Amino acid sequence: MPNLHDEIVSLVKKKPFLVIQFSEAEWEALEESPKGISEFTIARKHDAFHNVSEHRFCLLLGDRGREGIYVGIFANKTRISTLETRVKIKNVKRIQPRTKVDLFGLLATDKLTSQIESRLEGELIKALTPGQSERLAQRLLEINFNKSIIEELFNALSRNRKFSNAKSLQEDALNMVLKAFGRRRTPKVDKVFISSEETALDSIVHIVEDSVIEHDARSIPGYELIQSFVTGRAIFKSGDGRRLEVFTANRRRLEKVLGVDLIYVNKIRGNVIMVQYKMLEAVRDKDDRIIDWNYRHNEQLTKEILRMKTFTGKTLPSEFEYRLNSDAFYMKFVKRDGSLEDTAMIIPLNHYETIKQKPNAQGQTSTISYNGLDGLYLRPSGFIELMKTGYIGSYSTLGDNFQDLINLVLDGDKSIVAAIEESDEFPFDEPSADGESNSNIDDSSYDDLPF
Repeated sequence: MPNLHDEIVSLVKKKPFLVIQFSEAEWEALEESPKGISEFTIARKHDAFHNVSEHRFCLLLGDRGREGIYVGIFANKTRISTLETRVKIKNVKRIQPRTKVDLFGLLATDKLTSQIESRLEGELIKALTPGQSERLAQRLLEINFNKSIIEELFNALSRNRKFSNAKSLQEDALNMVLKAFGRRRTPKVDKVFISSEETALDSIVHIVEDSVIEHDARSIPGYELIQSFVTGRAIFKSGDGRRLEVFTANRRRLEKVLGVDLIYVNKIRGNVIMVQYKMLEAVRDKDDRIIDWNYRHNEQLTKEILRMKTFTGKTLPSEFEYRLNSDAFYMKFVKRDGSLEDTAMIIPLNHYETIKQKPNAQGQTSTISYNGLDGLYLRPSGFIELMKTGYIGSYSTLGDNFQDLINLVLDGDKSIVAAIEESDEFPFDEPSADGESNSNIDDSSYDDLPF
């Protein structure tokens, strides 16, 4: 099994160090900002971050590397105007050595050092090559002062990008509804409401800090049954007159909930879809190698399925509704501690009930196996296309029971990501604490949210 240092080196080979150099005046301004150099945003021309992916290590050279070397996380990037992209850098910490000359002197060979210096000549922002990054990471980790700092950053990157807990599942569910809403058309965030509880919606707050209204998080007109359990809420707008309202809710703290469900209501298409997340556990051979991924059906899920069916029995089509499949309930299987970019398996509930009766390679029933399914499932991209076109999901009458459906999930000690898509004919206007209406926030600077 690879150790932590090997994993760090492997990461920087896939996503090489991004080096950002600052002038003396820029560095002084950052030090005087509200959060100092520990967390900040900067804006540069689009070309500066062309083909630079997020969630990677970055090296920050204060005063062009003459008086300080820092390492941080390149968290996200957002197009904010025709000319500029804004990026967020967080978890910034000072490391050794202290100057750029000494930093690249660690590489031991004049050739590598000169290559890097040539690469950075005249450039304020530049990614190193995979080979340069690999060698530099190895040398930085050999310095005791740096080890715990780099390991802490790596763990933060890993936590953010793995299916490891309820918040990561919430984040994936939020991604799904944003893509169904029209990610390619760049939904604009209008307002964000956050309570004191943890929620996946706080992952977008740093992008839209001016639109956060903390005290209104639990006030959702028309949803009295869930008000006291709401942890976050956001409203997005498309360019073609649609609005998406998303909220998260749970009765218990996220680390104690039993799972995450997504409820998506499209009032335009008339369909309702519920996705229940399930973790696949690794199956290992005698040499501790992963050979498959399994999910074992349990009594709790049997009870949940029975409750789900009380809703599907109520749905009937209206005169002009059509579905390829009118099942409202789907199971999404993800690999525990797998990357958020890993492909998940999605199957409708009635298909799940059929295949769980089939014996697997070990003769077991009630077990879903990644290998055993042999590709007989929907990929997320295909599922999202069917979801947003209205070709799958319940008939619109299920939407009449929306609040009951939410309470059903919350009674099971789960967390919810609920989304309602509708026409934006009546712009949202949230009352303020003094009863006056708040005008909508100018969201022109929130183009191209990185979800």
